[in-house]
Amino acid sequence: GLGAELQQLNQSIRDVIRSNEEAIKKNERYTRSIIRWTAIMALSAVLTAGVGLWQIAILNRSVQETQELTKVAQEQLDLQLQPALMVKTYGLAGSSYKDLYLINIGNGAALNIKITSNNSRFLFVKISNLLEPKDEKVIYFLYDIKDTSKIPSEQFEKMIKHTISIPEVKELVIRIDYENINKKRFFTEVKISQDGVELINKGQIE
Repeated sequence: GLGAELQQLNQSIRDVIRSNEEAIKKNERYTRSIIRWTAIMALSAVLTAGVGLWQIAILNRSVQETQELTKVAQEQLDLQLQPALMVKTYGLAGSSYKDLYLINIGNGAALNIKITSNNSRFLFVKISNLLEPKDEKVIYFLYDIKDTSKIPSEQFEKMIKHTISIPEVKELVIRIDYENINKKRFFTEVKISQDGVELINKGQIE
């Protein structure tokens, strides 16, 4: 009767408790499993990120080295293409009269050549737009002429000169501006005197 019912009730309570304990243990195992997998995934993410950062660092270094190599190659190419214009004088030994010539002693062709001087009495006639390496051309100029528009065309060539009198001009500073085939600009400055031709300055115009 009553004793059997109480015994059955106690057994039911113990079954419920045991079932709950088993459920709690399963949840603990599941929780621990989730924690382990989360830790593994986190570690994997860290390692993957590390590999990504390493790859980015290698890529950045490769890009930097490529840029440096490109710069060196461009500088070498510029040297190969760089013209260098210089003035030469020709004349009899001991003579005070000298013919002026422009020579390209560089490795590349010179373009868009312009000649000026510190002496306003000289007006240099536009020279050829191209001077190949080792080539030379006569430098022509007008002397003591301020306005070329007033010169009759039939007399223009007769007034062009290419010989200077050193005692008359004493020291003449000439500047030559020019470009290479890549449109980079350069200049040369020389001084012409009784002692000959002296290089004053040269370089690239930035």
